[in-house]
Amino acid sequence: MEWWLIILVIFGSLVVLMVSGLPVAFAFLLINIGGALFFLGGEAGLGQLILNIR
Repeated sequence: MEWWLIILVIFGSLVVLMVSGLPVAFAFLLINIGGALFFLGGEAGLGQLILNIR
C-alpha cells in the first residue's frame, strides 16, 4: 500500500467516527486498535499495543 493511501484511510476513518457522534478519545482508541491489528500483525500487534501503554 502506498503511504498516502494509508494516511487517507486513517484520517478518513477518524473523520467518519467523529461525524457519527463518537467522542474523540474513543475514535482515537479505535483507530489505534485498528492500526495495531493491521500494521503490527494481528494478535501480536494488540499485545504490543498493550505493552506500550504501561
